Amino acid sequence: MPSATGDPRWDRYIKPFIDGRIRFSVSISEPDAGSDASSTKTRARREENGDWIVSGQKLWCSGAAAKDTVIAMLVAIRDGKEAIDLGHIENAARTLLS
Repeated sequence: MPSATGDPRWDRYIKPFIDGRIRFSVSISEPDAGSDASSTKTRARREENGDWIVSGQKLWCSGAAAKDTVIAMLVAIRDGKEAIDLGHIENAARTLLS
C-alpha cells in the first residue's frame, strides 16, 4: 500500500477513498471460471507508451454502484511472464463498458 509520503497514488486514490470521496467496486468472477483465480482469463499487457490494455469479461461486480473505479482480478503480462494480479481501472477509461 502506498504511504502518504510522496506517493502520488496516496493523493489520487487512497486518501479520497479513506475520506469517502471515491468508491471502488471489485470484479473477480468470469464465465466458466467463477471466482477461481487460477482460471482467470482476463489479461492486461503494457503498451510501449505505458498504457495498459485489458481484455476479458467479468460477470459480476461487487459494489457495482461505485462509479469511480473498478479493481479487477486479471493476469498481468510483464516481460513475457504471466502472473495473477489486481488491476485498477478508472471508470473514465474509454473502453470500460457497463
